[in-house]
Amino acid sequence: MDREKMTEIADFILNRATGQELAVVREALKRREERDSHSMLRFNPGRMAEEVASSVNKNLQVSMDGVRDMVRDFVADIIRKNAPEVTDAELEVLCNEWVPRPEKTSKTKKRTRSSSPLPPEALLQMIEQFVAYSTGSMTPGEQAKLNEAMPNWPEKYFKAFPEEIQRLLAAYLKGSIDARTCFSGINAVLGFSE
Repeated sequence: MDREKMTEIADFILNRATGQELAVVREALKRREERDSHSMLRFNPGRMAEEVASSVNKNLQVSMDGVRDMVRDFVADIIRKNAPEVTDAELEVLCNEWVPRPEKTSKTKKRTRSSSPLPPEALLQMIEQFVAYSTGSMTPGEQAKLNEAMPNWPEKYFKAFPEEIQRLLAAYLKGSIDARTCFSGINAVLGFSE
């Protein structure tokens, strides 16, 4: 629009328009704003960027899961070739230790180190007491103190352990893995270096 026409429209609105004509201009401007805002909502760069990022993240996660599965298969093959006496349960524990799967979000809450309200040092002490009790090496005096402080403590302790630690302890107590493998895995879960 040229400058002369623009000046004429502005002069009309500011100096010559009646109240009714100004109402028509206001309504026209309002409709124009609504139309423009709706067209802007259709093309939302922020939403578009979020959708692209989400798509890239999903594709990347699928690729990482594929690589992780390949590595787990490779580790399992090496273990089978070099230690054919390893049972399937032991193999699963070893693969989970060396190539852990990422935790899936589910409707039921899984306990992990990050979600445990207990510090790793306290968990380690509880684990040592649980193992001493389960293997029969706990003194009767210590067992009596723990029973007095917390009736049914072995069951409560076990429930307080993260799932990975529960699996390692179960495998150790069944004789599927040795103490070194068990505690190496526990230290890894708790974030302690050996």
